[in-house]
Formats: sequence, structure tokens, C-alpha cells
Amino acid sequence: MGLSTALYTIDLGERCAKILNVPLEIAVSKKSSCLAKAVAVVAIVILSAISLGGYAIYTNWFMANKRLDNLLCKLANAITEGNGEQVQELFLKHPSLKKVPNDPSVPNGDTLISKLLPLAADKGHLKVVQLLCDNGAVIGTFGRGGKTALEYALNRGHSATAIYLLEKGATFTEDNFRKYLGEELSTFEMIHYLVNRIEKISSVGKRFSCIGMMASPSYWDKDPIKCQEIIRLLVQKGDRLTERDATIITSHSARTYLNNNL
Repeated sequence: MGLSTALYTIDLGERCAKILNVPLEIAVSKKSSCLAKAVAVVAIVILSAISLGGYAIYTNWFMANKRLDNLLCKLANAITEGNGEQVQELFLKHPSLKKVPNDPSVPNGDTLISKLLPLAADKGHLKVVQLLCDNGAVIGTFGRGGKTALEYALNRGHSATAIYLLEKGATFTEDNFRKYLGEELSTFEMIHYLVNRIEKISSVGKRFSCIGMMASPSYWDKDPIKCQEIIRLLVQKGDRLTERDATIITSHSARTYLNNNL
């Protein structure tokens, strides 16, 4: 230790002694050493308590998340299986499940049950779809493959589920209808229902008209009478044939009908 350091230490001791109103000898005595040890022990006890408290908080947080994960797993399984009673029971016992946030990268849905809605619609579980909607699920949320609950229901032929979603306010446009026809996944009853919901239909700038698709063999050959009824509705909505329609309307009876009525 250098001379300047030693002098500084003595001076510091004298100042501490004055502050504590005790002689310098006592300030550096064994008693002060015991006091330092006592302070150290208290500090260790305090730090230990803080550490134990932090561990307890972490443990509770971890267990709470684990319980939540188990509940969400049960909810997803119940939705997949169409177990409406279990879904309802989970919502009643654990209301917080309705507000569990969704993945921020998924558009239009702010809760996890919104993301699960397309899954229920894909399975055609109408009761579960109703429960999810009644408990705050956002109807327009996209599921896997970028499709909404309505698109899944339509593509799977779940007419009752699709109609329910439409009545609840699900968005359905002419482009959705055209895609629905093009995928040939539709039923005549559902086509009729959807045409009546669309205010105006126009094939201007489109490759094929909706009329042309209804007059194509994939629909016309199944039931010409129903096709004629739907074509009349499409005409009332403003749809007209395009030049390319001639390439897909191959049935003689379909061409005759269109020539006589358009």
C-alpha cells in the first residue's frame, strides 16, 4: 500500500469516527468487524429472500402457462371433434379462454378462438361454429391456406354452416362466388342461395362468365333444369356471356337455350 493510500485510509477512518461520535480506535476495532459481518449476513438473507421470491414467481408463471396450454389443447381437440358440450363447458369454467390473444402474424383475428373458427367450419361442426361466434370469434379470420371459415364451409359442402356464417355477416363477394363455381364444389341449392345474396354480377373483363360456367358440362349435364333457373337469376343480376364462353359451352341443348333466351 502506498503512503498516499495509507494516509487516505486513516483520514477516512477519522471522519467515520467523528460521524459516529466514537474514537478512531473503536471504529477500526473488532466490534466494527462484527458489525460488518452482521451487515453482510443481513444482506445475504435479504438477497436470498429476493431470489426465493423470484423463483416462486417464475414457478407460478410457468405452471400457469402450462395449465393454460393444457386447456387450449383440450379446447382445440373439442373443436376438432365437434364436441360442443365440452367447448361450452370450457368457456363456462374458464372465461379467459375467450380472450387468449392470437398470433399477431395472423390477419383479422385478435383472439385464438378466431383462428380456430375456420377449423370448426372445415369440419362442418355447426354447433361449435355457433359457440365460437357467440363467444367473440372474428368471422373473417383466415385459417390455414389463407381461407376464411365461410370458404372452408363452402368448399367442404357444409351448406348449413355456410348459411349460418353468411347470416352472421361473413363477407361474400362476386369473386368468391366465381371461385366457388370454378372449383365445382358447389350444390345447386347453395348456388341458388348465393346468387340471391349478391346484389350485382358482371363478367366484364373476366375470362368466363358465371352464365358460361353454369352452361358448361360440369353443371349442365347434371341438371339442365336447375342450371336454367340459376342462369335466369344471373341474367337478372346483370351477368352476360363473354367471347371465351363458347369454348366451354359444348352441350347442344345449353347452346340452344342460351341462344333463345339471351
